[in-house]
Amino acid sequence: MKTLIMVLLIPAACACGSSIMATGDAGSDPAGDAADAIDSMDSAPPPDVADAPPDTTGPPCGGAVSTPCSDGYFCELPEGECDPDLVTGVCVEIPVDGCYEIWAPECGCDGVTYANDCHRLQAEQHLLRLGVCESGDPCAPWLDECADGEICEIPIDSCWLEGVTGTCTPIRDDCGFLWDPQCGCDGETYANECERMAALVAPDHWGECGDECGRSSDPPCPDGSFCELPTGFCSPAGIPGECMDIPVGCPDVWAPVCGCDEVTYGNDCERRAAAAQLHHVGEC
Repeated sequence: MKTLIMVLLIPAACACGSSIMATGDAGSDPAGDAADAIDSMDSAPPPDVADAPPDTTGPPCGGAVSTPCSDGYFCELPEGECDPDLVTGVCVEIPVDGCYEIWAPECGCDGVTYANDCHRLQAEQHLLRLGVCESGDPCAPWLDECADGEICEIPIDSCWLEGVTGTCTPIRDDCGFLWDPQCGCDGETYANECERMAALVAPDHWGECGDECGRSSDPPCPDGSFCELPTGFCSPAGIPGECMDIPVGCPDVWAPVCGCDEVTYGNDCERRAAAAQLHHVGEC
């Protein structure tokens, strides 16, 4: 298990404990800003997702058409519409081979924030609006504030932020045996979001956890990877980082992040492709 060091009184970012544990009852099935939700690019890059309108090329479904979609397809409605019995949509294919790891959050009609449209479609949820959900009670991950069956979900890549708060979110139990790994704030890799939530562990980033790096005692990262430091840390200075793969291709999505090199990258994948540290989410 990776050990995280407490770093206090740093306004941009600081360390949480070695494991930020959220609260609530994990439920019976072990099997959603949130900015750097992002790791490997094992699956093929998808179409643009930021501000992209729903796909209108599929067969119509729902509403006056009253035609169900074929197996493996989901009736995608226009943004803001949640009832397929009242509104006509189009059938879109449900992703089955994992999702691209880019933070382009969408709020589902179930009140859950999904990292991008791929994750939302996998959960077969309609799009309430682009961006994170604002529903749910606010919470702090170190306090027992959420009801049974809920977890205090904090934004992606905020394990190291002092005083970070989240939203009480129902624990997902619909992932099954899907391999869509997520690294928890405890440094452990979970097979999917559901397993991480069932363990009552807050999310660090999408994808597998990497090897520790950045300290004098740590070995260098393997070829094709670089030492990723916590958000806001632009030089090691004894702060443990994580070896992250350098992407060889990135989706054409506008989800800007600011690198420690003061360059605005179109998305976090492009920043990692340049092996630049993340200063903050958003333009420089």
